Amino acid sequence: MKTNKESDPLKTDVKELSPSKRELVIEVPWEELGTLYTAFLKKFRSQIQLPGFRKGKVPMGIVERQYGSHAELEFVKDHFNMFYYKGLQEAKLNPIGEPDVEHIHFHKGEPLHLHLNLEILPELKLPSYKEGFKVEKPVYTVKKEDVEKQIEELRKKNAELTEKDGPADMGDYLEAEVVETDAEGNPVEGSEPETTTLVLGENPITEDRAKSLIGIQKDETRPLVFKAEHEKDENRYFNVKALKIQKLNLPEIDKEFVQTVDPELETVTQLKDKIKHELQDYLDKESEKQLDNNIREYFLGELKDFEIPETIIQGYLDDLYQDQKDQAEVSEEQFREQYHTMAHNTLKWMMVREEIIKQENLQVSEEDIQKKVDELIQKVDEKLRDVYKSYYESDNFKKTLSQEMMSDKVMDHLKSFAKVKEIKIARKG
Repeated sequence: MKTNKESDPLKTDVKELSPSKRELVIEVPWEELGTLYTAFLKKFRSQIQLPGFRKGKVPMGIVERQYGSHAELEFVKDHFNMFYYKGLQEAKLNPIGEPDVEHIHFHKGEPLHLHLNLEILPELKLPSYKEGFKVEKPVYTVKKEDVEKQIEELRKKNAELTEKDGPADMGDYLEAEVVETDAEGNPVEGSEPETTTLVLGENPITEDRAKSLIGIQKDETRPLVFKAEHEKDENRYFNVKALKIQKLNLPEIDKEFVQTVDPELETVTQLKDKIKHELQDYLDKESEKQLDNNIREYFLGELKDFEIPETIIQGYLDDLYQDQKDQAEVSEEQFREQYHTMAHNTLKWMMVREEIIKQENLQVSEEDIQKKVDELIQKVDEKLRDVYKSYYESDNFKKTLSQEMMSDKVMDHLKSFAKVKEIKIARKG
């Protein structure tokens, strides 16, 4: 056991149970306790009242015979923190949260023994990333089909619906009265008809489901079945009454259409070039995000044996659950189990990030933040600039922006040592 020679003869013994757990034994000799215990016993006696004695005047011998064990217990409770913190100082430990008391032993005339289990923040040793580490980066290329798909989406967005007299076809819009039924077509008890618009061939009325509605006429009623997709699910049945059938009239891809989409453009080629550029810009950003994630996964993999104290994980889950409990569809216990791994990895990456910031002395200056704020303000429409300026200049926004800029600095630093292998992919997803 270690002894603090500069102050008192308190002794400590530390055993490593895991990288984040320690067993701490604190021993305080009776020579250190005697005066304290005598003073405590006098105070304890002052609260005792027995028949034949005035309150606080019961002889000490009687007090010790009748209340000795209780007095010893109260003495330990009263002085626990003092000896605990002295023990931590002697053992040079900085625990997380409260100690788990394994065993306490104390009797008058004997040493006090405290056996405690503690959680500590383990020392994080970064992998030798500066020697170069391998990561993959997906590289996405926009294809002609991607541009055509976007054109079709724009046509649908600018299309007009016109009512038709004939039967419904795939792609038509069906305004219908829908009621849930049993397998025989009888309305389910408590089910009320609802008026809604169904697009034949689009989710949830997929092409397979839409087959039973193809050819339906106005005022006609037909059954619709949602077949079970999983074993535990059951088929669901509906009656669909057509109230109105509409056809989607797509605009021609011409100059008029182009200028409807973007008045600054003149030709279809210009529109396609713009779409291609915007798609490529989006995919390049997605590619960079995936590289960032792969770098993060590299560090998590290298530090797979690094243990985050459970106290910290549960604290993180406390905050997460409080934020999401109104939307959570599971119990708190299930929530904690479901998000435990995510919390562990998030906290581990936060420690990696902070260690890199400390080692490399990375900083985000006030000038850096203000420069970014000014750039954001300039991007806003001039009419709204004053409104956005007050938001962008707020302390809360600047704090969030500073954190984002620091994350970018950490990633830029790590990328300078990464050996990136680009994996070309024709289209994303």
